[in-house]
Amino acid sequence: MVDSDIAANEARSGSAVYSECSLMIRGCTLTGNVAGDQGALRHAAGVLLVESCTIAGNTGPSLGAAVVLSGESQAILERCILAYNHDGLAVRCYGEARVLLNCCDVYGHSQGDYEECLAGQEGQRGNFSQDPLFCGDPDYRLAEDSPCATAPCGLIGSGEVGCRQTITLPHTNAQLRLLSKRPDLPATLRPCRTKPGRKAGP
Repeated sequence: MVDSDIAANEARSGSAVYSECSLMIRGCTLTGNVAGDQGALRHAAGVLLVESCTIAGNTGPSLGAAVVLSGESQAILERCILAYNHDGLAVRCYGEARVLLNCCDVYGHSQGDYEECLAGQEGQRGNFSQDPLFCGDPDYRLAEDSPCATAPCGLIGSGEVGCRQTITLPHTNAQLRLLSKRPDLPATLRPCRTKPGRKAGP
């Protein structure tokens, strides 16, 4: 399976992809899928190779929210993003199933990122856990300052760089005063000034 977008599906198990044989998935985006209990990607037998994919915003209550492996299956994920999948671990393995990650970003899962069969893989072989800084929801392209766009191993995930740097605006009064005096900041991004009793804006 190559260069496919699989989104907004519902199923009891494997809401985006269910496999019982060896499978390669490359350059795909699996987002917004809802499984009854077993993740967006469910692999039950054989070898699974996942390269340059983004698996994000899926829901898999009680079990693995992104990926579930069982039996004697084996999986290798390379340059993939697993992020913001809800109501489960990022990856869960049953039986003799095993998974190996290379240069992946695993972030923002409600029951844990590098847990169970991913334990010990954070910080190894280029794996990390940082906000991938997507351009928006449901825009899963990357901001230009995303750690997945600037990783030493190259671009991580299925999406190209699609928006400019993310900006975190200061929020204290002192910081706002300093920000308003910055000559390098475009006027449209400077905080507006208001007088007591008047609303900001036109």
